[in-house]
Amino acid sequence: MNMRRVFPILISIAMAVLISACQAINQDKTLSPDERAKVAEGLFWKASKRVRTEDVNNANLDALRIANFDEINRRFGNDDYPRTRYWVANALTLKGYILGEQGKFDAAIAIFEEVDRRFADDPAVLPLVAQALFLKGEALQKKGKFEAAIDVYNEVPQRFERGMLESVAKAYLGKADVLKDQGEFEAAIVAYDKAYNRFHAINEASMNAVKALIGKAETLNKQGKFEDAVAAYDVFVCRFNDPTDSDNPPNKHELIAKAIIDKAEVLKNMEEAEIHYIHARMYARGCGVAQNDAEAVKWYRSSAERGNVQAQLELGRIYAIGLMGAAKNDTEAVKWYRKAAEQGHKEAQYGLGWRYAEGQGVDRNTTEAVKWYRKAAEQGDSYAQNKLGAMYFIGQGVAQDDAEAVAWFRRSAEQRDACGQYSLGWMLANGRGVARNDVEAVEWYIEAAKRRRATAQYDLGWMYYKGRGVIKDATQAVKWYREAAFHGYALAYNDLGVMYAKGWGVARDDAEAVRWFRKAAEQEYANAQYNLGVMYAKGLGVAQDNANAVMWYRKAAKKGNKAAQGALKAKGFKGKREQAIRANEDRSHLFIMCNY
Repeated sequence: MNMRRVFPILISIAMAVLISACQAINQDKTLSPDERAKVAEGLFWKASKRVRTEDVNNANLDALRIANFDEINRRFGNDDYPRTRYWVANALTLKGYILGEQGKFDAAIAIFEEVDRRFADDPAVLPLVAQALFLKGEALQKKGKFEAAIDVYNEVPQRFERGMLESVAKAYLGKADVLKDQGEFEAAIVAYDKAYNRFHAINEASMNAVKALIGKAETLNKQGKFEDAVAAYDVFVCRFNDPTDSDNPPNKHELIAKAIIDKAEVLKNMEEAEIHYIHARMYARGCGVAQNDAEAVKWYRSSAERGNVQAQLELGRIYAIGLMGAAKNDTEAVKWYRKAAEQGHKEAQYGLGWRYAEGQGVDRNTTEAVKWYRKAAEQGDSYAQNKLGAMYFIGQGVAQDDAEAVAWFRRSAEQRDACGQYSLGWMLANGRGVARNDVEAVEWYIEAAKRRRATAQYDLGWMYYKGRGVIKDATQAVKWYREAAFHGYALAYNDLGVMYAKGWGVARDDAEAVRWFRKAAEQEYANAQYNLGVMYAKGLGVAQDNANAVMWYRKAAKKGNKAAQGALKAKGFKGKREQAIRANEDRSHLFIMCNY
């Protein structure tokens, strides 16, 4: 080729492109913001279509695509209109992706960092910033910079957990792959779970979700956790073997076949008891076979009789509740819970302890209950920790000890157990086993209340009502009483009625007060029965009716309510105003045993 002839031609082409670009930029200045955004969008889709339809490894096509993206950036890079900025960021991100696919990792990383630097403060472009950051991590991973890749993968959920689930999920997936390859199996499994859960949350039955499940299964297999590996393969097969699901990956049948083959290889390493447990689980879920409760129970029993601890626990649950067509049988439940508990299974130890505490399937024995609660609690079971704390608090099966109760409540609470959080909050609010600390009590009540623990919601409302640990606020008190009332809590019904009767934190409404008092009274709550009697005696929110007043006073008096007893001693009711409705002023005796 005669370069003397070609070179002038190339110069002419370059000059023509430059002149054309300058003309385009000048022309762009005459357009409205919406028109500029439409032009940028059109150029982007023209270029991105080439990325999707043509061979990404074709160098000439890559150059053409990158030139298109560069044109968008050159013409609109300084535009401050949000829609136009979005297409500029999109063009840069896709350019970085192409460079990464070409193996030009440093150039790709520089582009992704540019996107982050230029657009991180633009809410409309944040999804692209999150995507660029994930792609940066991927480029670092491909480059072999594993520590740097993990740092970037960690940064994505830290900055974009809310609202950018897909990029966050991909970041967790990339992190998991790195950790698996580095032999950090436990951390990898955690990351795979986080990735899959987020893909599932956005209903994405995609290859990325597949990679998360398969990656987890492979990691578990490498760890020698064969039963868990098989479970992960089963989740994958069940999740993606739905013929009606149009979102499944197009090559799902090949993936499922490979997963079944891989699962079979794992099964070769397993004992007969473990294999029978796998069969039971397949029948229970209808995964790979038709769902069949009777077959599931049969295989659970076969596995349990061969010593599989998980199967023993499952049988205990089945008979404890009467699941899967099996009749409820407390004796059988205790039998299988005991077998699993004696093998050290903490959930079974808790279940056995609870049955001794309640006398279900076995003679009630609080000493044995404490023994099994302690075994489970020392293994970190939050339910058992809370129950053991309660046994110390009430002095059943062990010497009464408030300080020891607080210690176990705290261990449960720190594991985000709502019952433990409520119990610890109550001890702090009442100075039992620990110095009274209303502020910390409120903090624990809030944590438990967020987890919908009605007792905590009520106590939190009471703290606002009294102004303890928080600024006194009747409106907040009503809010939390209402939350607890939603869960059917009698004390909340009563105090919500008080707030309506007094007009505290809500407009006074005697009829509404009566409604709430009645709800609590029908749950045999003495204070509410007395309050309802007062409303009938005074004709507040209901027609004045001495007979009904006496009836409710008597119900409350039988439960030892002194105010009701005093009211009954009065001669006549009509016109009497000395009786007043009563809120629950004293919380010191109202520790509520928290059940699961």
